[in-house]
Amino acid sequence: MSSARKQQKQKARAAAKAKEKRIGRNNEPRRDPFAAQPSDNPMDEHGEVTPDLLLDAMDDSGELDELFQQLAEAHKQSQQALCEAFLQSKPMTRLAQFWDEEPLTDFIFGCLVSYKIWRDKCDEETAVAWIESEAFQHDYVAASEAIVARNAS
Repeated sequence: MSSARKQQKQKARAAAKAKEKRIGRNNEPRRDPFAAQPSDNPMDEHGEVTPDLLLDAMDDSGELDELFQQLAEAHKQSQQALCEAFLQSKPMTRLAQFWDEEPLTDFIFGCLVSYKIWRDKCDEETAVAWIESEAFQHDYVAASEAIVARNAS
């Protein structure tokens, strides 16, 4: 058996090594599990993905343009088809699993405003008025209900 002094040294070395590993592990940058590349990481300094940062990252990666193209195709059919395409889009299905209602609502609103500006080359005020219109709200709810009904059967 080792002497008491030797045991103390071993214990101190083990504690120092464990602390070093903990510090190294805690200082690694957190990455968004959805980011294709580390540079696409839409996290803030607290390791949280915010709607604005995600929209910026999607814009930088081209994913937002791809989504808008899909939405524009669906919009040719109807506004409700646009809403269904949006609600079933890849970003929405991913985010619905991870975000609470408030950040998800912020993302939905921001994304739809950006889509309207992209499609119609209008200002933000016009895009917001479109989303807040009774017709859009009706189509959005109808699209949501249609998706729920399809998934239930």
